[in-house]
Formats: sequence, C-alpha cells, structure tokens
Amino acid sequence: MTCFRDLLSNPREEFLSASELLLRFAENVLRDESNPKYRSIRLENKIFQEKILPINGAVQCLFGMGFEEDNDRLVLPVSTSLDSLEALRDALLDERESLYVFKSVDCFPPVRTNDPLQNFNPVIRTRNQRTFYQRLKSSAVHVHVYEDPKMIQYCLSKIPLDRLSKEAKEKSRASTVDQKDCLLLLLLNWFKSEFFVWMNQPNCDICNAPTQGIGNVPPSEEDRRWDAGIVENYICRKCNRTYRFPRYNHPQKLLETKTGRCGEWANCFSACCRAVGFETRHVLDWTDHVWAEVYSEHQKRWLHCDPCENVCDKPLLYEAGWGKKLSYVIAFSKDEVVDVTWRYSQNHKEVLSRRNEVEENWLVSLWMSMSKMLQSKNTSERNSELEKRRIVELVGFLTAKSASDEERIGRQSGSMAWRLIRGEAGIDASNSEKNEDDQCKNVFVATLSELEQGRMKVAYCAATDRYTRGTESDSAGTVSIQGWANGTARSNGIFRKVEHDWKMVYLARQQGISHGKVSWKFRIDDSSYFINQIEIKASSNTFENGKVEWFLENDTVKEEVPTDNYFISTKFKGCKEISLVAHLEGGNGDVAWQHAQLFRQELGEDIDGLDVSISFDKRCGTQ
Repeated sequence: MTCFRDLLSNPREEFLSASELLLRFAENVLRDESNPKYRSIRLENKIFQEKILPINGAVQCLFGMGFEEDNDRLVLPVSTSLDSLEALRDALLDERESLYVFKSVDCFPPVRTNDPLQNFNPVIRTRNQRTFYQRLKSSAVHVHVYEDPKMIQYCLSKIPLDRLSKEAKEKSRASTVDQKDCLLLLLLNWFKSEFFVWMNQPNCDICNAPTQGIGNVPPSEEDRRWDAGIVENYICRKCNRTYRFPRYNHPQKLLETKTGRCGEWANCFSACCRAVGFETRHVLDWTDHVWAEVYSEHQKRWLHCDPCENVCDKPLLYEAGWGKKLSYVIAFSKDEVVDVTWRYSQNHKEVLSRRNEVEENWLVSLWMSMSKMLQSKNTSERNSELEKRRIVELVGFLTAKSASDEERIGRQSGSMAWRLIRGEAGIDASNSEKNEDDQCKNVFVATLSELEQGRMKVAYCAATDRYTRGTESDSAGTVSIQGWANGTARSNGIFRKVEHDWKMVYLARQQGISHGKVSWKFRIDDSSYFINQIEIKASSNTFENGKVEWFLENDTVKEEVPTDNYFISTKFKGCKEISLVAHLEGGNGDVAWQHAQLFRQELGEDIDGLDVSISFDKRCGTQ
C-alpha cells in the first residue's frame, strides 16, 4: 500500500511512535469487533493530533484499514471487511520487529557485559550479609554496560552534543565556571527539559483520561530481554482498556522509551554522562531513590547530580528538603563501590542509628575489597589517582555542613499526590498554616546610633542574598547580614530559588504550599523614641493568577502597601514597633509556586528588592 510506504519514509522514532498507536487501534477492533468505541477516533484527541496527524502516511493508514471521516471523528463502519486492517497490522508488526535486528547503531540487540566480580569471594557469615552483597554486586555489574562502545555510540546519537558544547563554551567565557562543568549543567538541563519524561501513570490513548493502577503482571520475554523484572498494569475506567508499563532497567531501551521514574531517569542519565566523557557513579539510596554523581576535574571532587530534579551539588536535598531518613547510600562506577552516605547527611549520629542491616566494619571491608577487584586491571597510575581521590573524599565526609535554602525544598518530580504519599513534598500544603513558628526569629531593634541619627535603614538584595543595614554616610557605616532567613521575623513555606539556566533569583513559596508568608519586624526599645514615618519599596512579580499582597501592621494598625514604587506611611506615627508582611498565593498547575515571586532579579545584579527606611521622633508618642 502507498500509505504503508509513506509511513516508512518517516524517521525511525516517528515511525515507531505512530505505528505503535496504529497497532493499538487495529488490535482493539480485532479483539472486540462489536464494541463501537473501538471503531471511533476523535479528531480532536490530543494523542491523535500530536502523534498521528503530523506523521506522513499515518492518517492514510487508518483510511487503508477502512476508517472513514464522519464529522469530527474517524469511524470504521460495521459493514467494512477487516481484511485490510489485518493486513496492515501484520505489515506494521513485521516492520517493527525487523528494526530490532542488528543493522546499525540505531538498532541492535541489548548490550550485555561480563561479570567483573565473577571471581570475587567475599567473607559472608550471615543471611543479611549475603542479601546485602547481592544487592551491591547487581549494581556494580550493571554500571559496566555504560562502558560498551556500541552503548556509548547509541547515547551520543541521542544527545545534541555539538549544541551543548557550544553553549558550554559561551557560558564558561561569560562566567567563572569551568567549561566542562558548564557542559554537565547543560546536559542535566537538556535531559530534564527536552529528553526524558516523568511517568506517574499512562493516559488512555482512546479518551486521554488518566489510568489507574491495578497491580503488576508477569513480564513477557520481550520485557525480560530489556531487564524489566516488574511490569505495572493500569486500566482506564472509562474505556476499560488496560495498559502495561514495564520498568525497564537497560539504558539502551530507556534511550528509546524516554520515560520512567527515578530509577529509569538515573540509569539513562548515567549512561549519557559516561558517553559524553564524564566519570560517573550510579548512586543507590536504600530509602528508594536513585541519582548520579559526576567527577569534576576542575573542582577535584564528586558532584551530586539528580536528573529528576535538575539539581547539581545539592547533596543535603533529600534529608533537609524531602525529609528522608537515610541509612545506606552507595555509589557504583566501573572502578569503585563506595559508601557515600555521609555526603548526603548532616546528622551522622542519627544515620548510624538506622544502619542495622550489617556490621559497619564488614561493610567497609566489603566495598573496599570490591573496589580493589574492579581496579585489578587498571594501570598503577590510574589506581594511584583513585586512591588520592578516595582520601580527599573521606576527609570531605567528616566536614561539618549545613543545608542551603535550595536544599530545604521538597521533591519536585512526580505528581503532588504521589509525593505526598511518599512524604517527600516538603511541608504538606494542607498543614501549612499549622506549621508557622509562633516564635519571632529576628527583629531589627533600633540602635543608639540610629536613634540619634533619627533613622533606621534596612535593604535586601536577592542576588547577593544579603541585607545591608545603614548607609555609607551614616556615622556607624553599614552592617551586612548574609542569608534572607537571617533577617526575617517569621516565614512559612518560603525559600530562595536560583534559576541557573535563566540566571534569575527570587523568593517564592515551596511547591505544594497553597499560601506562603514572610515578615520582617522593626522595634524601638528606648522609651524616649517613637516611629515617625516609614518609607518602603518592596518589589514582587506575579504570573498567571499568582498573587502577592504586602502589609504594614502591628497589634493595632494595618495598612496595605503597594509594590514596586516607594510608599510613605504615617499611620504608625507614635508606635514602638511595626512588621512588614508579604502573602504569596495563587498560580496554576504544578508550577503554581513560581507564579508569585518576591525580589526577582538577575544573578549578576546588585539592586535592592526590599528597601525600608524608618524615621524616629523623640517629641511624640502615644500615652
């Protein structure tokens, strides 16, 4: 048929995507010929619009099967013979099968690797030790698939490396960041924003409604071929259609499907990093998460990289932001097995109390022995370099650390319902009002020098994340306070967001929080002085239906503050204290939190988004 030849003229991935849908349409009809819903396709269906309509020959194949136009639908009349439909289905199946025969880099059987630990015989005395070792060995063997030349070539065929390398060179010239480190950040962003897609559950390809999970089904031979030991089963309650979601564990297959959850994301991203030339570790967290580590030659250290979250070098994210109770975090590369738990926690004693599966001495001996076996074929120079790195890394594990603002946010990947169930969304939106700390954290109290000069001036710059108190012309000069939270009286669900790709920074509410609140408090303790007037500028940005409201208030007075322009208030004349309060709410979808922002500015700017000037008067006061 001409329509079949036209369909074959498309690029391989477009053919595979369109043919998969055509096969579903055909098989639905053949499985239940009398069901009218399988004989009707809405032309406005999103999947039809995106995956069938633009593909050369795809709609014509539906006509070839016997479908006819009927207003806003394609309909297969009951009187139409199914012979043509069966013939086209068989042709599509044959062609799809032939594409998996080893012909070129774009189509070859699954890469397999030899077991580098085949002759390794650890000392194992208990069942727990055996189970623990088998888990380590499985991952240690798996990462060697990234080293296969065909695997590397296949990865590179998917990555726009020329474009990313050019961008990295330009960004490195315009900043102080090493070019290869820039490339890593760009690769991470490309993988998240352009390549891989998160899978909560599949949508129905008939009505596009979300499906519901109904347990697992046994993997087929084809599933096992691509290392899928689990196949999730879903059903559309409207159409009664079932869908299978194999949890593939082979990066070669994932480069084709481009979807999954954290295991698939980290697996495929690690393969891409190795293909580009980064030394890479695949990191397994015993509390059910997976990510990668990449060695920075410029910084001489391993960088945490989570492709699901598009974050780099934020290792305390899981403990401080997601609320994970970490126990074991193990990293695997072609050269090493390393217990890296201590990089990801600032509470080592608490972590140790949860590590009760095996003895600590046994585990240290095990991973070091496994590493020695993996390095047995390396040159002495290479092993000497690895040993130096290990010493530096172990010293780093002992260094005290504290979480940054960006490490205190909840999980961003996956649906909000899924994150809340896992307890990884940060502060629960339903309890956001209950989580506010009633204790005032920081207060700007007027100093004797400020009272004598008759003015207190406080400003904040989001780009530098610094408060400046006073001015150069003041007799006492200026004082700096680093960190937005170190100047706030109260904050609920607020964090400082740095957008490295757009080079912007701002304060916003955490994802999952419907209402965020932050306040700054100013007070006079000297009984001789009172507030005269307040001059204030507070900048904010809103998008979609996001909303920011500013107020000046104390126990007796409250006044709304307009944003962006300087505003002078005399309503608090004679008072001893005052608070500036910002409320953030609104926005659409999973990125609603981004639709209400405070102090948004470019990273390189040194402009104050908040500027408060309070004048004092010794002559007036409330009696």
